[in-house]
Amino acid sequence: MLVNSSRRQSVDQTIVHFSKTSTFGQLLDSLRSAASQMGIWNDEMHRDLPKRWEKHGNMIILPHNCFKHPNWRLMGPKLWEMVTELLNTRRLGKKRVIEGDEFHEPHIDLLYGKDGWVEHIDGDIRFLYDVTKCFFNVNNASEKQRISEFDCHQEVVTDMFAGIGYYTLPYLISAHAKHVYAIDWNEDAIEALKRSLQSNCVQDRCTVIQGDSRKVVFEKL
Repeated sequence: MLVNSSRRQSVDQTIVHFSKTSTFGQLLDSLRSAASQMGIWNDEMHRDLPKRWEKHGNMIILPHNCFKHPNWRLMGPKLWEMVTELLNTRRLGKKRVIEGDEFHEPHIDLLYGKDGWVEHIDGDIRFLYDVTKCFFNVNNASEKQRISEFDCHQEVVTDMFAGIGYYTLPYLISAHAKHVYAIDWNEDAIEALKRSLQSNCVQDRCTVIQGDSRKVVFEKL
């Protein structure tokens, strides 16, 4: 089998470049050194390192398609401790492939740290939620912007399927709704919403109801 030496050199030069200039390079250098000392380094492992991730407060969430090589498991908990330190964070999580379910659970495994509670700041709004239990939808920015342009000073709003408060909080904080009834059946989302209401000091203008929105609006409101 012939190996294209110029291509091999190019790959090696790229790795060296990463090593000197990027967080990816620091990950590569440190983890390759640790794995080599254990006698488990494989050249394919560098392709398994994450090149991007999500940051939520002091937690970083890795994509689902990294650290899949079986040799990583041989490093045990030391691996996640090293990655957490190298990424300059305090907690570390990793996504799993999301399976469909009615609660929209995030399927994130906590790899390092005590819990999954994070704070996401969106303009003037603070969202508190547990990333291992609640899903944060980043695709509703335009709708939240639209809500922020409303004047709801004298309006009472009912938010069905409120979740962690994607729309409840903008109605209260940006649109200044007189009162909001927030309904959801997921107890983890309800807990997150209550924490966010407290953090944003708007709990007095919101009634949180746990239950099926389709029934609650007819039975309790």
